[in-house]
Amino acid sequence: MDFIDSYRAPACRIVAAKEGAVKAILCLSLLAFCSASAAKEDKWQSFTFSKTVLQDGTVLGAILLPVRLDDQRCLMQFDTGAGRSILYQSLKLAPPHAQLATASYTLQIGTFKLPAPFLPQSPATAGTGPMATCKATTLIGTLGNDVLQGQAISLDLSQQRFRIGKNGTEAKPNDTIVDLEITAAHDGFVPMVKAEGFATGTQNLLFDTGSASMALGIFRESDWLQAVGRTSLEGAHVMTANAWGKPLTCFQAPITRNIRVGLFTLPEGAVASYCTKDNVAIFASRPEFGLLGLSPFADKTLVIDFTKSRLLIRANTANTANTPGK
Repeated sequence: MDFIDSYRAPACRIVAAKEGAVKAILCLSLLAFCSASAAKEDKWQSFTFSKTVLQDGTVLGAILLPVRLDDQRCLMQFDTGAGRSILYQSLKLAPPHAQLATASYTLQIGTFKLPAPFLPQSPATAGTGPMATCKATTLIGTLGNDVLQGQAISLDLSQQRFRIGKNGTEAKPNDTIVDLEITAAHDGFVPMVKAEGFATGTQNLLFDTGSASMALGIFRESDWLQAVGRTSLEGAHVMTANAWGKPLTCFQAPITRNIRVGLFTLPEGAVASYCTKDNVAIFASRPEFGLLGLSPFADKTLVIDFTKSRLLIRANTANTANTPGK
């Protein structure tokens, strides 16, 4: 160090100290920002895939998400076929939250907290029952599309995990992108997809996570017969199911046509179902051709993005680093 450097050294140390303090403040601020961002980042969380095996061997399933209703933990089924959420029966919550299902609640799905009061439909639309107490293992209602307005939900079906938020909603190079048509329903809105390959041309299918173990549901008998290459219901596999507490008789057979949703082709042998109630098609008056369930995607991750009106179909890899909570 020469004379000039020695002379300037104290001042330089002061400036350096000030610069160091500023940098430290900036670093602390950046760290705080990053920490806050990390705290808000949506994490993978486990869901329950409830399976019921019927006497004929048919497996029915539902995706049950952990929720916090006011201050109590429960389970609710996630169903994109429901335009609006409902509670199955009146709830008896611990004081001071003793409310009926017609009241509003605070709702948290996993770590995602609904920003507005949760206003479920009256249980009268889904039957009545005794007062139920909310427990961690109690299924108390259906989560419809109203809770996901302006949001996206990722479902990793193979690892039974989910997350709600913008994390992971950007398309990856190998993703299959399917456009969703958000259609108004009598009780809200539902997502629809275009399907090609039917004898009658391109058709609208309701994308229905409530049909977790189903591939295709076709609403009219004639359309179902064409899709499965049959001339009558005779000889088809028959099962009995329930829809909102109402018994259904369903006929099932593998599709014989090459059915595509966007660039995604349904697996060979995918089963199509046609369901009736008292020998009358329960869905015959609906405008949609049928519904698309989750069975074809059992080994994949689905990103249902209501912000961009699209569905990302993502192949899972052997990397299990992103386990629930990561």
